[in-house]
Amino acid sequence: YSGASISGKYMLSNKVSLNASIGIDCLGKKQYTYGGEKNTVSTKETVKGTNEFMFLLGPQFYMRTGKRVQPVIGLDLMYAFANDGYIKEDDIENDKQSLTKTPSNTFGFLADFGVECFVSKMVSIKLGVDLGVARTINKSVKEADSDNDYSRASSSQTRFATGMTGADIALNFYF
Repeated sequence: YSGASISGKYMLSNKVSLNASIGIDCLGKKQYTYGGEKNTVSTKETVKGTNEFMFLLGPQFYMRTGKRVQPVIGLDLMYAFANDGYIKEDDIENDKQSLTKTPSNTFGFLADFGVECFVSKMVSIKLGVDLGVARTINKSVKEADSDNDYSRASSSQTRFATGMTGADIALNFYF
């Protein structure tokens, strides 16, 4: 996932919170092709874009409650979906449609390590990094046309890495 996210936490006790984070990143571009200079009706329409979605949920533990600087650790379940670089073409003149897409689903666990510094009783800044293991499943439909002919390739990948969703800097407000 490469977009921004918004997070929230619910304090279960003074040492434990339940955190949730969601991110959506959609980019689409539509291009119209015309048969000539004087043609006012498009003969071909092409949509290109990327859709991404990410969701994290898990507990976070505060190691030194009541202190200005608190080390924190957390464990999150992660789900992410990406359809990177899809292309949909409608050839109106030849009555043909095609679709090229590469959707992927990622499931995993993230261990989050960081420090939360309280600048006031209700405001803090958190710096954190993560270490995770994730399984990504890709299913690529190369060319699907209006005759329902298509070719498909599948792959899967398991990886253990830092930066699965990246290091983060967060400004927190407590109510």
